Amino acid sequence: MELSCSEAPLYGQMMIYAKFDKNVYLPEDAEFYFTYDGSHQRHVMIAERIEDNVLQSSVPGHGLQETVTVSVCLCSEGYSPVT
Repeated sequence: MELSCSEAPLYGQMMIYAKFDKNVYLPEDAEFYFTYDGSHQRHVMIAERIEDNVLQSSVPGHGLQETVTVSVCLCSEGYSPVT
């Protein structure tokens, strides 16, 4: 997964995109979530599939700059959630 944004560092309230390799399948009917896990806060945000291999989500805003790990969760009817 490759993340990109228009500014760095990120302080929130802006869009972020995750581009996956072409061999990664993102089902059209699935729900996607980005989990931002930092040393002080954790956020779960809805992500939108905007291309076959690209997801878009907003970065939650907060007043503390910190390094975060970003994970993507996929939920689809009839299947267990996948991270």
